[in-house]
Amino acid sequence: MSHASQLEKLLPEEGSNFEEFDTENVERDEDGVYIESDYPRYDGSFINKIYTFLTMNWHSLKRPVIYSVTALLLFFIFFVPIFNHKITSKPIYSEIRLPKTVVPIAYRLDFATSLENVSFNGIAEIDVEVKEETNFIVIHSHKLTLSNIKITNGKKKWKAKSIKYNEKNQYAILNFNTILTPETKYTLIIQYAGLLSDDMSGYYLSKYGDNDKPSYLATTQFESTSARKAFPCFDEPEFKATFQLNMTVGAGYTAISNMNVVNIEKVKNSEKKKFIFANSTKMSTYLVAFIVSNFKSITKTNKGIDISVYTRPEQIESAEYALEVSTKILRFYESTYDIPYPLPKLDLVAIPDFEAGAMENWGLITFRETALLYNEKEASSINKQYVAIVIAHELAHQWFGNLVTMKWWDDLWLNEGFAEFMEYIGTNAAEPEWGMGNHWYYMDVLKAFKTDSSHYTHPIYAEVKDPEEISALFDDISYSKGSSVIRMIESWLNNINSKQIRRSATTYSSNYFFNRIHKYLDLYKYSNAETKQLWDALESYDRDGKPLMNVSETMGTFINQAGYPIVMMKENKEKNSVVLSQERYFANHIELMNSDKPADNSTWIIPYSYLVYSNATGKPEIIENKSITLKEETSIPLPRILRKRDSNVKDNSDAKLFVKGNPDQTGFYKVQYDDESIQIACEWLKSDLYFMSAIDRAGFLSDISSQLFNGRTENPETILDCLTFLRNEKSNVVWQSAIDVLKQLIKNYDIKASYGNVKKYIISLIQNIANDIGWEEKENNGNDKNKGDDNDKDKDKDKNGDKDNDNDEGDKIEDGDGDGDDDNGDGDKIEDGNEEYQSRKKINVATNGKNKKGDKMQYKNELREENLKRKRDNDDSSKEDNTIHNRSQLRASILGLACIVGEQKIKSEALSYFEQIKNGTFTKNFDEDILSVIYSTGIRYGNENEFNFIFEEYKKETSVQRKDMLKDSLAAVTVPFLQEKLFELSISEEIREQDTNFLLMKLIRNVGSSAARQCWIFVKEHWDSYFIDRFPTGTAGFSRLLGTIAEYLNNNEFFDDIVGWIEGTNDPKRVVPSNSKALVKRGVEFGRANSYWTKHEKYGEVVSKWLKENFENKKLIESN
Repeated sequence: MSHASQLEKLLPEEGSNFEEFDTENVERDEDGVYIESDYPRYDGSFINKIYTFLTMNWHSLKRPVIYSVTALLLFFIFFVPIFNHKITSKPIYSEIRLPKTVVPIAYRLDFATSLENVSFNGIAEIDVEVKEETNFIVIHSHKLTLSNIKITNGKKKWKAKSIKYNEKNQYAILNFNTILTPETKYTLIIQYAGLLSDDMSGYYLSKYGDNDKPSYLATTQFESTSARKAFPCFDEPEFKATFQLNMTVGAGYTAISNMNVVNIEKVKNSEKKKFIFANSTKMSTYLVAFIVSNFKSITKTNKGIDISVYTRPEQIESAEYALEVSTKILRFYESTYDIPYPLPKLDLVAIPDFEAGAMENWGLITFRETALLYNEKEASSINKQYVAIVIAHELAHQWFGNLVTMKWWDDLWLNEGFAEFMEYIGTNAAEPEWGMGNHWYYMDVLKAFKTDSSHYTHPIYAEVKDPEEISALFDDISYSKGSSVIRMIESWLNNINSKQIRRSATTYSSNYFFNRIHKYLDLYKYSNAETKQLWDALESYDRDGKPLMNVSETMGTFINQAGYPIVMMKENKEKNSVVLSQERYFANHIELMNSDKPADNSTWIIPYSYLVYSNATGKPEIIENKSITLKEETSIPLPRILRKRDSNVKDNSDAKLFVKGNPDQTGFYKVQYDDESIQIACEWLKSDLYFMSAIDRAGFLSDISSQLFNGRTENPETILDCLTFLRNEKSNVVWQSAIDVLKQLIKNYDIKASYGNVKKYIISLIQNIANDIGWEEKENNGNDKNKGDDNDKDKDKDKNGDKDNDNDEGDKIEDGDGDGDDDNGDGDKIEDGNEEYQSRKKINVATNGKNKKGDKMQYKNELREENLKRKRDNDDSSKEDNTIHNRSQLRASILGLACIVGEQKIKSEALSYFEQIKNGTFTKNFDEDILSVIYSTGIRYGNENEFNFIFEEYKKETSVQRKDMLKDSLAAVTVPFLQEKLFELSISEEIREQDTNFLLMKLIRNVGSSAARQCWIFVKEHWDSYFIDRFPTGTAGFSRLLGTIAEYLNNNEFFDDIVGWIEGTNDPKRVVPSNSKALVKRGVEFGRANSYWTKHEKYGEVVSKWLKENFENKKLIESN
């Protein structure tokens, strides 16, 4: 046979199709890649191009050309593989990320779902755009069976010649016998089938109702990389496309998706129906969603948008609040961003089995039931707030994440940081009477501070490639630190641009930051963005195009490197100045000081603000308010007080100064004070609590407590004594921050001899507030219209006691050198290339060397106005903190802590109420938050009878919130054999799989190290039988559970065991990705730091001695 005849045998006839590739009966290599046996494929597809060229042009080629090309082709086919086998065996594509040679434009998905068979199948038609010539397409597919794969240009169709499937990277490589060219439009057609999963990811089955006769639904959870489990797709956020879905469902079921239904067709010869949905806007695959259920819904139309809440039929009455609050927040966001919500409808759906809190799928948001449903008769104010906050978070995503999407997961913070930042603003707009203004501090900032103080943290912008690493990014860094840095940016930019704000008709028209956010959203809508594009939108430029604020450089130090700074302030009395320096804050600072590890030299460009207080008039008041840009060690001059004709000024020899760093706590950094400054501030707090605002008291408390636990004070007992100002404290934000500190003391000493004295110390701090706030709301406590506390009586007076705010000369303020001038003549110079500026915090104190007397007078008047304003702000803050909503939360927190430490009166009352509940004589109409305290206390101090009583109540309960409260109460059990019982229940059918992780972590946090040790033993014993399937080692849930266990173990032997367990084995069931290992090691690091501090002679032992001296002989006096 001639060479030409042999070649003709290899080539297809014109218009012929290749055989279908059967993915079920294909051989795989050791990496899980399908092995082709049809013919050798060459990396770079050079031979393929020749091969395809001949195929397409066979009948038009001249015979001489054919012979020449044939000889060359046969040489490569038969001889090259002999000499270089590696060429033929190398995969045609093996990168983790998809190539960008072919991108999707539009999907048409036709689904058929069978809940009875727990399966689905469908046909995907994907319009694609070819960017570069190629003969293969790489598309994601995981746990799907693909068949009948074709591509068409509208005139011809080509079946896939072959498929290579890479299990590790979860994609299929589709080879075609044609060159796909950029000038041609193509449609990829794939049939697919799969099983509904049971792991709450991809397209999965959820069960609810009676275990004997359960009901089912099918729902989706695609973020971050699980859309590929439901249909073949280009499953990366950058590959945005439109989606048109058809859903065929069985009798009695309905389907909903991202878009509205345009038609419902009956399926011939069947009771099935096909729901046809409108075409979507451009979006990423992880935002696609669809649900098949028999749920009921309630709907409200707002400005042409149909807003609906779906839930299982028996819970529909609990959907009213979600509908009400989502309508308010959606309207507020449209006004704030000045960009309308772009879809015709918005559905919010409560899913019985749901791993996360909620998912922002565009137009079809899915929630845990406890995050969406609220019934006033059965749920607490905390439940209600949680529902509002989660809805506000997910609705914020409709713009931040859906309209504008991060380009890749390393910029996740652009989605989650903004949504977290907006959730407080959105909730406050929907529920202004709650007083949510400061909740972000203890709910986000303190959380981020803790997580980011570890060596095993990561930058906000964190490079990831492997899908297994992505889940670890959904943590406190992306959410809480991301939102905290955004809040810092907002404050910084608004202060700089306070006189340069563009006015418009939007809600936030006077806010530079939100005006620039509008620009960002409008510029990148229906597209993708990266961090650098956000910086560009926020920046202002001069006429030459140079940045005025250097947003990228300044904020890049907080985004691109791990950790955060602590700014150390040390007064230099000789020079009448304060020296500022910075270093990275680590939780294990004491250990690092005693090790040979090299120092971390990270530095930040810090927009640093500070207030200078003086008590020269008899009361602390602000005499200076400034901001600087802090890069390196800097000395800031302090003002001097010169007495004038003001009778309120006392003898200046007793006057003291206190410099409060980070006013309003908007900066993402800690402040370290010297011991003398701490003593001065604490003396003032004990005599005049409200000289600082509530948020500043919370921040100061948090900062000095960090110094206590971080070994940054020579006198730990001074800080413990300082905290006694809490005996007069009534603010929710301050107490929530304080409870965080007091629980740290409990954690450190819970199995130590000093634990009894720790409890007495805490009781001494909380007795006043516990008695004052009581078990239920009192009539004279105010109302939800923000009635304030006792400092309201002075609201018409300034800090000097003047009602009329006269303009007497009063105190003269001078700078550190006594000449009244700023040392450089025109204010503090921004070191990042910006124009020179001075105060960015409400006071403009700039001087330019001209009219200095007038400037000083203006400065003095502005300081008076600042004191008045801060006085009003403090009053408003107190009133905001004193709402019924905040008092309800404070009541639950304080009484809960009182019961934990055994405050006699509160504990005995709680146990009495619990007995009344057990015997059916309880008549109080307590809030659910308080019932939670009572149930938990009954469990904590009870035995098997109490445990069984609550567990039986849990099994009978139908209310979602009440059931959740009863389950969480079980996690207060302290009896070891009952803890074992709870462990067993946590992996039984009595507890939903979504709750197992949280229940175990709650037990550890409630009970401490003894529960952590028991839990660690239990997890190891049941790893193969349960946890390996429930928490694959690559998931964040597994890592967070182990990290929580490690943090509370408080024993080096256990620390070594848990680290060795995740690292010292080749068992494939325990192979943990590096990002997930970091979560575990972070917990170990915190645990070691706690243990090290407790045993240290200068810290833990000093604290133990002080507690013994002050509380050893004190009884737990029963309160009156």
